Formats: sequence, C-alpha cells, structure tokens
Amino acid sequence: MAKVIAIVSQKGGVGKTTTAVNLAAGLAREGKRMLLVEVDPQGAVAPSVGAATSAIRHTLLDCMGPAMVATGDAVLSTPLENVSLICAVHPDRDEELELERLAAAHPLALSEALQQVDSDYDLIVIDAPPTLGPLNRLCLAAADSFVVPVQAEEYSYRTLERLLRAVGEVQQHFNPGLFCEGLLLTMVDLRTRMSLRVVSQLHDNYGDMVMVAMVPRTVSVQDMPLKGKPTVIHAPNSRGGRAYTEVALELLVGYETEQLAELDAAEHSPRVVFQNPPMPSLGETTMISQFPSTASEPQAIETISLEQAAEEEEENSGDFAHQLYQIYADDDPDLSLN
Repeated sequence: MAKVIAIVSQKGGVGKTTTAVNLAAGLAREGKRMLLVEVDPQGAVAPSVGAATSAIRHTLLDCMGPAMVATGDAVLSTPLENVSLICAVHPDRDEELELERLAAAHPLALSEALQQVDSDYDLIVIDAPPTLGPLNRLCLAAADSFVVPVQAEEYSYRTLERLLRAVGEVQQHFNPGLFCEGLLLTMVDLRTRMSLRVVSQLHDNYGDMVMVAMVPRTVSVQDMPLKGKPTVIHAPNSRGGRAYTEVALELLVGYETEQLAELDAAEHSPRVVFQNPPMPSLGETTMISQFPSTASEPQAIETISLEQAAEEEEENSGDFAHQLYQIYADDDPDLSLN
C-alpha cells in the first residue's frame, strides 16, 4: 500500500503546491513511484510538472462524483520519470463548487478513490487547497500523514493553531491514525529579522514538529511555474533545489523507517499501530510550547500568553539569530543580520 502524505495550509501563497511538486519529484529521483493528487481547484500542479492539460480525460471529481470513473482512468502521465498526476477538475469547466459540495457530503470519498490505485505507487502526495473547509478535511481524512508549509512571516505562523485544531477534529471523527510529518519553513530570508523571529518562534513553540530542512526565498523556486519543471529538476544545484532535495530525503528516511518497522512487526509479533494523541483544544490567546510529536517520552503541554512569548522571544532572539548566522553564513557570503 502507498503511503499518503497531504500538503496542507490554511494560508495561500506559502509554497504549498511548490512543496507538493518538489517532494514528488525529489522522491521520484530516489526511485519511488509517485502519484501527485491535486485537490486544489486552482490547477497549478499540471503546469508545474510540464503535463499537458489537453490530455486530461477524467479528473478527481469524476472519480468521486456520480460518474464513478475508475481512479486509474484519471491518472495522467507526466514528463517526469516515476511521477503521475490526477487533476482536481477539468481546466475549462467551472467545477469548484461541485467539488466542494461533494467533499462536504462525502468526507471519505478521496480515501475510497485512492484505495483503487494505492498498490501501484510507493507514495501519494496530495496538494490540498488553502482552506480549512470540506476540501481540506477531505485531504486529511485520506492521508496517513501531513506536512504544513509555514512561510517565514508572522501571519502564516499565527494560522498554525487553527489548522492543528482542524487536524484534531479529523483525527477524532475520520482518521485517528493521522500524524504530522513536520512543519516546513518556506520562503526563509535570513537577511531579515522577520524571518529570524518566525524561525525562532516556530522552534521554540513546536519543537520536534519542525522539520530540519527549510526552504529559502530564491528565484530558482519562484521560477518553477515558468520552467514547467520542479526546482529539484530544472535547478537541482541551486539553493532552492538543494533545500527541497533535503526535504525529500528527510521524509524518505521516515518512510523507510516505517517500512522496516512494519516488516519487523509482521515477522516477530502482531502489528501494533502507534498513534499521536488527539490535538488539544487551544485558546485563541495561547501558543503551544510542546506539541505531541515523535519524541520518545510524552511531554506536557504548556500554554503561555502571547505577550509573555513575545517578551521571551525578544530576550532570546539575538542569540538565536547569531546561531543561524553562523550556520548559513558559509553558504551565503552576503548574509547579514540587518
């Protein structure tokens, strides 16, 4: 069975589709059979992988809706080796509202559709729309895990709490085994104090949930739609290409560890499924100090006021900024802390 990873974010413009496409391409370069599933009706995935929209015969809506098209019939080949695609809707039809109504009425429709093809792939990456509505719930209900791109700016950071509460609701009602692969920092510019502050806050308040790799703000990533290729393909040695390769490898390590654990469990003992605890209910004026993660020991959840967090962050930001500067200065000689 394929592992299903949803790329989700409440906020648009954080690099969600860019992340989905580059993860699929990066994992395909490692020999994994990949399926990209576009649930965002904006239709940005196909041009990003160089797929011809004129070749689209059936879509995800056709598979989940009254037409009951077989999921395999909606799979579209792409110029990228080991990467296939299912588009959300027909590009020349106004079907966004119909897709959303279907998602509201049948939250497990995507999960059921993907079961028809999951034996054909190693991993399935879902590009979710930037919303907390029915389409986002549809994606999370179908996924084994999720990645949240977090743009290194304040508003993107502040939307995390609502998103994680929505994840908790999906865990409770539809998908108790859903877990977080990580929070991925995107569009990071360490020459600005804004980026440094958000990076610091994210690590301080979400700990092990934050992925090690982070994606810089760079032209090689922004040019991806124009090139019609993922950054890891058209500019693999650029800062953006190297960053997304690191993200893909970070996820690959987790995937292969899970595969080995499942094989070992099947050989030696009945399989035990470990699940993250449900997401806690959080107040609007609190932040997470230690969120349930992959840590070996359970950790208490500590809430602090936004004002207190701001004061502590201001006291510690200089040290953290200096640490980041030391880490990245060798790669970027123009880096400064101004």
